[in-house]
Amino acid sequence: MSEEKVRHLLAPIGEVAVGKDLVHVIHWVAWEKITAPKQVDGMGLGSLRTLNLALLSKWLWKLKVDLTHLWARIVTAIHKLGNNLNDCFAKSSKNGAMEKLGLSKREVMKLANSNDRWISDFEEEGELSVALLRTRLDRASHPVPDGEFTWSNAVPKKAACFVWRAKQNRIPSKVALIKRGAHVNAITCDVCQVIDETTDHLLIECPVAKEVWSKVEQWCGIANFILECTTVKEVLAKDRKWGNCPKEKKIVEAIKYGTVWCL
Repeated sequence: MSEEKVRHLLAPIGEVAVGKDLVHVIHWVAWEKITAPKQVDGMGLGSLRTLNLALLSKWLWKLKVDLTHLWARIVTAIHKLGNNLNDCFAKSSKNGAMEKLGLSKREVMKLANSNDRWISDFEEEGELSVALLRTRLDRASHPVPDGEFTWSNAVPKKAACFVWRAKQNRIPSKVALIKRGAHVNAITCDVCQVIDETTDHLLIECPVAKEVWSKVEQWCGIANFILECTTVKEVLAKDRKWGNCPKEKKIVEAIKYGTVWCL
């Protein structure tokens, strides 16, 4: 890896090409969080590595399930596989990579108790599901979630993405900008002029933000439900403790997301 690429990966502020010009940008969220599944508080983009492993596993599944297909007979003949079908993959890539991701080969596919057919926990209608296996591999790569986050369909995607970033303290508050090497004239909040401007202060603890949340609580009929919170994480977690009606919870969740987005 070149020195220039290493510097680009490690620096909090990098450059991206916009037309013929290089524009300075800040990398707010780690790539691992973007590729992590939504079940572990990621964006759910997924990694090409796990997709490749899932696709390779499906080819192996097809070979093992039915060797009578023409393409299967051609592959086994060209590579002289015989009964050892695992040799069609490099031993240092597929099997080793699976184990590094915390998933053994037998967890993907194994012989049934009757030894007459292959079965898999990721099987759907007789086929190995690439989507299910890829999700399992991605989750194995990110075993520790940073709390649960719901990607609400009731608000615009950009609003949900902003709330997701705010939960991780990854929005351009003054404190965050200074930590990433940006020049800021004053670190205090522009509104109250007293407290340092952090994500939680900007969206939750600032007097103006508290006034907005107070009005939202009165409108929703949930007094003293949000105002006692001090962080964005606490505000988002309140949904699980309020009410028993799923529909009402989704409505309150959408209102909270919209409020954080507008603030």
